[in-house]
Amino acid sequence: MLTEELDSEPKWQSGDPYQYPIPCDGDPWQKLLKPLLERDRAQCESWKDEVHNLLIFAGLFSSVLTSFVLVSYSSLQPDQNKVIINILAHIAARLDNPLNNTLLSGAEPVVPAMLEDAIPSSSTRINIFWFTSLVLSLTAALIGIISLQWLEEHQHYQSTLSSRQKFALFNMRLEGLKAWHLPEIFSALPLLLQLALTLFFVGLIDFLFHSSSAVAIPVVAFIGIPFTFVILTTVIPALQTFGFCLPLPGKVPQQAPYKSTQSRLFRHLLIYSKHVFRLFAYVYYSLYRYIFLLPSRFRREEGPAPRGSNNRL
Repeated sequence: MLTEELDSEPKWQSGDPYQYPIPCDGDPWQKLLKPLLERDRAQCESWKDEVHNLLIFAGLFSSVLTSFVLVSYSSLQPDQNKVIINILAHIAARLDNPLNNTLLSGAEPVVPAMLEDAIPSSSTRINIFWFTSLVLSLTAALIGIISLQWLEEHQHYQSTLSSRQKFALFNMRLEGLKAWHLPEIFSALPLLLQLALTLFFVGLIDFLFHSSSAVAIPVVAFIGIPFTFVILTTVIPALQTFGFCLPLPGKVPQQAPYKSTQSRLFRHLLIYSKHVFRLFAYVYYSLYRYIFLLPSRFRREEGPAPRGSNNRL
């Protein structure tokens, strides 16, 4: 009887309503878009926070650097007092020489530019370092401000768009964001400020050594601490790859957490340059040999101390 009822029902054809339709529980495009927007919002907020912190540092650093630039810029201007002294000394020397008195009418005029002292090369170097540092700091601030505008436009969707249109627009923007290297631009902003800070320190060292060596030596010693820290945290993640190829004693070394833009650039330099790779491989193996292999070999050769060797006399 059940078979007869089923045979009597008309068969379903394409275009007919579904016999067992999927329950309509919200917009499926909205459900697909929601987790993607949340992840994109978290990434954009992370970039915004980083840029805001960099803008604060760039503003403070530029204000401090400007005060140094104002002091150093005066060294590029000729000292008018020295010019006047040189002119008077030149006139006095000619008047004291009787042979020149008869030739004063035909003598060449005194040009101040010929008598002024030349600008020291140290002043030129210091101003190059500090002005370049100031330009890099302001450039990082400018790029950061513009990049915030990019993020605001990237996250803006018109209210008239449907969920399906927003989904298509989101994928188009995400592909463009990766194709035009926007993440790399955000990663380069700290490098600009680090380079600006490095140039400032180099100019400060040059300035102090030409002012007072007694002041320069302790300052250079303290400047070497952050430089050493940056160099080690940049080199260690790349050099640690050599460690996994060598039989280190004890437990397996832990992975270095010092991941940064400069450490990734250094690792790419090791990979794409064969000569640099061999150089650092040789340096790492030499350190490994003198730090791990030789001490362990000496301990094995010495062996345990014999019993009764510390008897009382």
